[in-house]
Amino acid sequence: MEIKCKKLSDQRDHLQVLVSGMDDCSNQYEQRLLQIQAFQEELHSRHIKTKQMSNAVHADVPHARRCTIEQFASPRSDAPPRNARQVKML
Repeated sequence: MEIKCKKLSDQRDHLQVLVSGMDDCSNQYEQRLLQIQAFQEELHSRHIKTKQMSNAVHADVPHARRCTIEQFASPRSDAPPRNARQVKML
């Protein structure tokens, strides 16, 4: 009877160790899952900000391009005359 009791006690201790290990694993999994969710939210937020910034830049490009073309199309009065080679490079 004492041997059976010892075996059962050993099995109980072993099961407690296993359950404790599973609890630790489960807790780590939950922590990692929360971190992943936070990273996903941050990534989504940054994606939206990047898209907004990109749209803002693209909205300004036609104006910037038009200004640049207008600047080169009309020579400045104080600018020295360009030779043919300089004009081709533009």
